[in-house]
Amino acid sequence: MQMSLIIFDTLSTCFGDAKEDDAAAASKAVTNMACLHEEFDCAVMGVHHPGKKGNREMRGSGVFFNNVDFVLSVDRKGATSILRVEKFKDGPAGARFAFDIASSNLIVADGEISVQVVHQINSWTNAENATVEEATEKQTFTDVAVALNLLRGIVVAGTASLRAWQNACYAHWCNKRTDPARRKAFSTAKKKLQEAGDVTIDGDIVSVSVSKNGAHNAAHTSEPTL
Repeated sequence: MQMSLIIFDTLSTCFGDAKEDDAAAASKAVTNMACLHEEFDCAVMGVHHPGKKGNREMRGSGVFFNNVDFVLSVDRKGATSILRVEKFKDGPAGARFAFDIASSNLIVADGEISVQVVHQINSWTNAENATVEEATEKQTFTDVAVALNLLRGIVVAGTASLRAWQNACYAHWCNKRTDPARRKAFSTAKKKLQEAGDVTIDGDIVSVSVSKNGAHNAAHTSEPTL
């Protein structure tokens, strides 16, 4: 089977008794990673920590930054993570992306395991400088999009149970650690989708509206299972 990615988590585990701020040891680690890239023809990534609190630079030797092809940093703003391209060998740095991480259950041969899944990754031009209001608006936008996608995944002939939709959202929003937070998110998403005309609700029955935009329908409608 073709290898696609090798991850060292964390990079410091590769040093043994050597020091991360030793340029020779850091160069050896980066060189070994490059050799793995050549041997297995795959990407090689090292997970590393920043230095002093509030400092974006990586801990240890400057070799880690200078001798690699790309550097990505990840920060958290509430429930949303912000990824920034600090260095990109074949292009400009500075691009930023916002994404959420949630748990999902995966069926494997031996049963069921819990995995972390990246959701709703989007380019976010001013993510780092976002105000509290902007961050809240961004999170609401993400919650609404997730709620609609979850609903479209359970509809049959254009309708679904309101309670089933709510349960699906609650199960998905494990990053919202309290029931009040999940209730508020679901209520807000439901209201905004109704106002936009994407859904109509009659008792426990939720109907998904059909957009006049064919591309919109194709992007948001689940394929039938054969």
